[in-house]
Amino acid sequence: MRLLGDRRVGGSVAVFLFAPHAGLPMVGLHAAGRWQGSGGAKLRLVDVWRLARHLDELLTRAGFAPPQEGVDGDDA
Repeated sequence: MRLLGDRRVGGSVAVFLFAPHAGLPMVGLHAAGRWQGSGGAKLRLVDVWRLARHLDELLTRAGFAPPQEGVDGDDA
């Protein structure tokens, strides 16, 4: 299992890549906010792909331009 995370003053997001059964990798997502509590999900890779497509579409509709290479876009 590998943990990739982003911890901020207001909360944190952690993403886990794991394989509960041989050959069936999954992604786990856990988000926690200071005031909002926390939640999580376990997603099959196909569901992660679908989620990424939906998020990309929503960002495009909102007029979001991807940050330049090496910039995380959180300075605003």
